[in-house]
Amino acid sequence: MKSTGSARGKIILLGEHAVVYGVPALVAGIDREARASVQRASSTSILLAGQPLEANDALFEALSQASDLYGLGPLELELELDLPSGSGLGASAALGVATARALAHLADRLDEATIWRAAMAWERVFHKNPSGVDTTAAMRGGVLRYVRGEDPTPVRLGQSLEISVCVAGPPAPTAAMVESVARLRDRRPEAFTKNLAAIAQLVENAEPTLRSGDERSLGRLMDLNHMLLSSWMLSTEEIEAAREIARGAGAFGSKLTGSGGGGAVLAVGPSAPILDAWRAAGYVSFVAKIGT
Repeated sequence: MKSTGSARGKIILLGEHAVVYGVPALVAGIDREARASVQRASSTSILLAGQPLEANDALFEALSQASDLYGLGPLELELELDLPSGSGLGASAALGVATARALAHLADRLDEATIWRAAMAWERVFHKNPSGVDTTAAMRGGVLRYVRGEDPTPVRLGQSLEISVCVAGPPAPTAAMVESVARLRDRRPEAFTKNLAAIAQLVENAEPTLRSGDERSLGRLMDLNHMLLSSWMLSTEEIEAAREIARGAGAFGSKLTGSGGGGAVLAVGPSAPILDAWRAAGYVSFVAKIGT
């Protein structure tokens, strides 16, 4: 008998990379998700979007790490994904949480703590030293104030949010971008610390804008956060071009999301003209809805 699980994708409104160093981030679970179904089998196999994967695919190691916590043997895993992978939208964490939930049902061990550990074991295969922010958003949804090592705090929204998202060029590996930022910290520790403090202040200022539903102020804060991320060499020509298009279509603000070096751009503002402008320029784009 198959057991199933699902989980949300995510966007980081403010605070990516800085969250690795203990700075708060505002992360949101979105309405695009991953789904997993799993059953016992004579040998382990994985289907992604209906296509069988080769045994050397990293997903096999991720499944092994997650299922070890439940003491399960060979498994047949089927995965479906409604969001672009490798674009800073939490695809691997969503797949990990969906799989962990399916494993928990199969093993009849539904405690959230074990599901969390299984999902994080999955994430470490792909991101070595994940902060946990993607996994938290995949599990919890809404908007969360996340500090590494602490329980996340829900942020009440004055109204539901619609964030325009586009995929602006091929992504860079998350681990490589995290290591790049770490090298910048080692070379210029004083400037790096100032940037961390500035990002922390942006996050603090953003919380009341979310509670009041002030999208214009949120957009300005996103612009400022992007400037700081750009100073860490995380933006690209494609990201900047997508931001310029969004601005011309009436966006209140925009920024990269995730590890940078490519991947997705967020924009807040009137979604229909922003999406139309991106699509006219050839970008894959969609609206991410965040509930109150």
